[in-house]
Amino acid sequence: MTHDESVNQEVSAARQAANRYLERGWSVIPVPHRSKNPGFKRWEQMRLTTEMLDQHFPGRPQNISVLLGEPS
Repeated sequence: MTHDESVNQEVSAARQAANRYLERGWSVIPVPHRSKNPGFKRWEQMRLTTEMLDQHFPGRPQNISVLLGEPS
């Protein structure tokens, strides 16, 4: 497997995972690759829909955070 194929699988896996989490009713937050911090203000209030996933998971490696509680 080439590096590009590996990256594409990671990207696809992140996008697919985000979709599965949404199907479970969980709120997903995009997080930059190799980070734990979403890197933008008011991420606690973010509520993505399935239609918004392509915009926030646009085809580059990244992490996913799951917001399980109510915003504080």
